[in-house]
Amino acid sequence: MEVLSGKATKSKNKNKNKLKSTEALPDSKRVRISFANDEPLTPLIARFTGIEPPTTANFNVYEKKGKRESKYFINAMTNRMEFVGSNSSEDSQINKGAKYFVGVYDKSAGSVVFHSSPVVTFESFITEQISNVSKIKDTGNSDAQAKNDLGLSFGSKKKKSYLKARERNIIDVSTISGSKDHIKESIESVTKSLPSIVDMKAANDEHRPVPNFNIDEQNVEFIYDPDDYAPAHILEMIKTNILVDNSLSFSDLKDTLNITSEFIVSKVIKLSNLENKSADDYAKLILLAMMLKFRSLRSSDFTKRSKVFNALKEYPSKIVVYLVSRFTETVILPNGKNSFAFTKFSKDKITSFIAILMLSLNHWQIEVSEFAREIGLSNSASSDFLKSIGCKVLKGIMPNFSSNTNAEKEKSSSEDKPEDFDTDAKPQQHVTFAYLSAPLTFPIITKSGRKKN
Repeated sequence: MEVLSGKATKSKNKNKNKLKSTEALPDSKRVRISFANDEPLTPLIARFTGIEPPTTANFNVYEKKGKRESKYFINAMTNRMEFVGSNSSEDSQINKGAKYFVGVYDKSAGSVVFHSSPVVTFESFITEQISNVSKIKDTGNSDAQAKNDLGLSFGSKKKKSYLKARERNIIDVSTISGSKDHIKESIESVTKSLPSIVDMKAANDEHRPVPNFNIDEQNVEFIYDPDDYAPAHILEMIKTNILVDNSLSFSDLKDTLNITSEFIVSKVIKLSNLENKSADDYAKLILLAMMLKFRSLRSSDFTKRSKVFNALKEYPSKIVVYLVSRFTETVILPNGKNSFAFTKFSKDKITSFIAILMLSLNHWQIEVSEFAREIGLSNSASSDFLKSIGCKVLKGIMPNFSSNTNAEKEKSSSEDKPEDFDTDAKPQQHVTFAYLSAPLTFPIITKSGRKKN
């Protein structure tokens, strides 16, 4: 094969865009190229990924001829370092996509002979040891490494697969032990920055989906902030004249308020029989009815704000705006615009507000089954929810008085005293009821995931 060197000039024919070569150069300028075949020795290209060996290093080359290409294993050792290379290891990926040649130029003959040259990738290892014990140990490791490399280079396919799998599972203990001080310092530094159990509990309590509360308050009525679960400016917007001025029947009240809540209707009837009627209590009951209806809306109703307003059209729009802003979360739509959604956290939040409002209207106690009917949960789930807002759940006779201390309530639940019972309840009727206790205590999550009171 020959290559002629020269330069191209424009042709003088009509097509000026075509080019043609000039006359061949003299023989002194020609270079003959050829490829070597069946050579006794093959040049190798060395690729060192770490430390390069000194020029005095003596390399031992082992060759295993194959059908397509030969495999080479090379090693060299100095007083301090050992160099191990192979053209078939996992690190020798450089020779997978290309073939390399070394050209030998003979100036006197004016020729270049190209020799096929495999790429051998080398790794370096430290051989100098501190003590005789270390030398013996590392010599064994070095021998094992050499055997492993020989197996990867010249072993069968099954043997190579076994060696690679074993090599992946080896843990370099020396590296870990050398880093133990750094790991220890990092752990100590991170541990110091971790919050304490008290801090974590305080942060957890702060993000609970409940109204504002005072954890140290001793009076049950002021544990939760009334202006948070029943804001005064919202109560002022609610019209209660039709309830205060008229005594309506049970069915008439349901039609007038457009509700199915037995708790609210029974409370309205009781208030109407009192001489001193409280317009504030009426307003709280209507707010409770709105919150129950808001909670019962379907997820599809929250896709557009207009659907929510249409579902609550019988109530003042300003109160609906309050409910939407208080009990929904802002989400970002795919088009980048902000919207609102009624999430699980939103539902838990409005449920806790409903529970606190019902407790405040019922002397801070309530039957679990009655609360379960209002929010549509099982008695067991309702009991757990009431515990999560700080209530204690007992099974017994629910007291009738509102001035009970916690001890008196627990005592009355275990003793049969008809004079302490609710006059509207059946005599000696044992029920599961919940009451808010002071000071406020929230259940603790155990390792098993269960709540511990």
